[in-house]
Amino acid sequence: MSTGGAGACAIGGDAVQLAQQLVDAADQGRLIGSTPDHIKEIRWIAQGQNVPDCDVDVRILQVLVLALQLFDQVGVSDINRKCTGQIEGAGTASSHYFNGGGLAVDFYRLNGQSLTGADGNSIRLISALDPVMPNGARVGQIECRAEAGTTIETTHFTQFDDTCTHLHIDVGFTNGQLTTN
Repeated sequence: MSTGGAGACAIGGDAVQLAQQLVDAADQGRLIGSTPDHIKEIRWIAQGQNVPDCDVDVRILQVLVLALQLFDQVGVSDINRKCTGQIEGAGTASSHYFNGGGLAVDFYRLNGQSLTGADGNSIRLISALDPVMPNGARVGQIECRAEAGTTIETTHFTQFDDTCTHLHIDVGFTNGQLTTN
């Protein structure tokens, strides 16, 4: 397992370079997707392609790179729903969809373990990301943590209710940048 917290290794802000790192991880089986496949969105960015309605915010790419610094394998179930035509959950008001989509990521597995937003790996990722996230970034599953008898104080993340089948991270309501150096 990787050591150190998020930001232990400084990461840049160039979308193509970040996407190339993520594609390398996907090719090694460290970054996995589900159905529909959102990893293709990252592959297009890595290739320098600008596919309409399939962009991924650079801050979400950074979150993914940081997650891969913490975990040997990262599973992603949603990024840009506008790209895949998914209308679910918060629908077109979701950070996965509005403003072109790609402003959120749903993690469904870390190191082979399913996530609830209240499990140890979810707590570890939230704890590692919170110090580097911009104010107004959001993390889901607060009610899942409450139901499990777990709470976590966050400084930069705003916590909200979401289903207990994943861990949602989004930057759709902030213009701030991650502090990754």
